[in-house]
Amino acid sequence: MILKQLEIMRKNLYQFHGVGIASVQCAEILKPLKIVIVGTNDNSNLSVPNQRYPDYLIPNEQVLINPKITFFEGAYYPITGEGCLSVEGNIRGQVKRYKKIKVEYFDENGLFHKEELKDMKAHIAQHELDHLEGKVYLQIILMKLTNNQKKEVENILDEVINRPSKEIQKNNNPILSFIKSEAQGVIVDKTLLKKAALSSPVEILKRILNEIKK
Repeated sequence: MILKQLEIMRKNLYQFHGVGIASVQCAEILKPLKIVIVGTNDNSNLSVPNQRYPDYLIPNEQVLINPKITFFEGAYYPITGEGCLSVEGNIRGQVKRYKKIKVEYFDENGLFHKEELKDMKAHIAQHELDHLEGKVYLQIILMKLTNNQKKEVENILDEVINRPSKEIQKNNNPILSFIKSEAQGVIVDKTLLKKAALSSPVEILKRILNEIKK
C-alpha cells in the first residue's frame, strides 16, 4: 500500500512540477496514509520550481511516513512566499515558517529516523505537514485578515470571476499577493492579487471566496 501511494504521489508531483506533496492531496488515493514527499527528483523539470524559488536549492526527494515535528526555531516569513499544487494559479503568500526543525518519521523501508531539517527542506516539510492536518497555506493567511481586508479580497475576486471574458491570462511568474509584516499583520497587495487572480482558474477563486465567508 505504501509503495502504491508513493507511486501516485510521485506521478502528481512530477506532473505539476512541485517541490513536495502530501498523500492527502492525491484524489486517486482513497485512504491516504500520513506520507509526505519533501523535494523532487524530477531533474528534467527543475526550471519550473526554480522560477518560483530562485534563491533556494531544491532538495532531492525524501519520504517521511507518520512524520512529527518535535522542535522548531528561527521563525521567519520566506521572501518567496509559497503556493500549492492544490491551489492552481499564481496566488502566493507568506506564512510563518521555521528555519530549523527536528522531525521524527519512518522511511519507505520502515526504518525510524530522527533528523534535523533546515532552510528550504524545513520549509517544504512544514508546508506538507500542514496538509496532513487539513490546512492549506491560504487558509492560514485568510484567517489573519481583518474584516476590511476580507471585503477587499472579496471585491477583487468577485470582479475577476464576473468579468465578461473568463479566459485565463497566462502568467508563469509567481505573484506574491499576501505579504506578512510583524508590525502590520498581513498586507494585501491589491494590484498583484488581481493580476494573480486573472491567471488563476475561476474554480480556485470561488474556493477562496467560500473560505473567506466561513
